[in-house]
Amino acid sequence: TAISNSGRLGGVAEEWLDDVLLGRTWRVVGYPGSLPSTHVLQRARSRTGHPYKLLSWNCEDFAHWAHGVEVRSPQRASLAATLSILALGLLAARTHR
Repeated sequence: TAISNSGRLGGVAEEWLDDVLLGRTWRVVGYPGSLPSTHVLQRARSRTGHPYKLLSWNCEDFAHWAHGVEVRSPQRASLAATLSILALGLLAARTHR
């Protein structure tokens, strides 16, 4: 099984790995933090039912939190940067009318 935090399920839940992967392949990229896996699983399970929030509690936030490392989301940071650039472009276009 896997413990995930997804918009598909609406929050943190334990489900079969095949249901998480949806036919995609996966590989282990690394192990963030230094907590033992049993402690990570205990932390992850303690959040079962916690709602998914794209901007403040997404899958990356959940995974980092469960591993006891700084909660951060590279996806959210990338989205924020993109939106900032778009906003600046719109502002520049308005001032040059």
